[in-house]
Amino acid sequence: MQRFYRLFTAALTAAVLFPGCSTPTTAEEFASGGSAAQPAIAAYESWMQFASPDTHTPAIDTDGCLNYALAKMSVRYHLPVSGVNLLSDSHAYYTAFTNQILSGSGTKMDQVADAYSAYLTREETVWLSGSTEERMEQAYTVCAENSSNAGWCCILQMTTASGSDHYVLADYADTTQKRLYLLDSGSWYVEYLGDAKTLEKGYFVTAIHPFQIQKMAGDLNGDFQLTSADVELLMQNRIADSLVADANFDGTVDSADAVYLAHVVQYTHDFQMQCAMQTNVPVATATREPVTKQPVSSPWNGQIFQKQLMP
Repeated sequence: MQRFYRLFTAALTAAVLFPGCSTPTTAEEFASGGSAAQPAIAAYESWMQFASPDTHTPAIDTDGCLNYALAKMSVRYHLPVSGVNLLSDSHAYYTAFTNQILSGSGTKMDQVADAYSAYLTREETVWLSGSTEERMEQAYTVCAENSSNAGWCCILQMTTASGSDHYVLADYADTTQKRLYLLDSGSWYVEYLGDAKTLEKGYFVTAIHPFQIQKMAGDLNGDFQLTSADVELLMQNRIADSLVADANFDGTVDSADAVYLAHVVQYTHDFQMQCAMQTNVPVATATREPVTKQPVSSPWNGQIFQKQLMP
């Protein structure tokens, strides 16, 4: 089973959910890492937390593990961040996300739930008990039971062997091998819960924090992925929800949304040549600049769709 997208991250400014995981600071204090110049959509899965610039670090956010987990979630589910998008470089995206979304009052997860109430809801926390192995089994079971719900995602709260709090975005539950794959920000070598690296680091899972994604911008077919099928639906004006169809978050539904989405889809490895021809989108490169609005050669009427037919 392949992972959903590939790679992300950058800055921190406010409230702490649990002590020991974040240190308030300002964006200007964060240095760029090795992945800073890569688009967020192309790098978010590999964003790592390090004290000095590293190949997989978009921005140095010391002890900002929860920030990284939430930022990765925002990229995966294409949540709006003012001034940046999935094609923005990782440093700019991560910095904008933490400054805008995590700079208010309350816990960070509640801040995310409040900021994105039009797109998601935060579900009740699941607290785990028992030995390390029992907790890992419980975490897998909870995620596996929800694996058929493509809009269900969660962040694992845990402690490490050193006693530090740690947060990880769950990637997916492989029900065949019975493994819960992770998008860790603490170790590039962690693959799934219970593998050699998680045992070496002493990951002790304490809770699961679920989110239910209700709408994902650009996801017109409702599979919670951005693919060429979504681009085709946009090109054909087959739109049931204007909030979802506004892929570039500019407040209107027009051809620019299809162009932007086609660029994004190239990085999800689902881009079809037909879409490239229809939208005049060149082949993606690792250093692509954020897409700008441009006309496209397609039967697009430019109408702004206000009626929302989907629940």
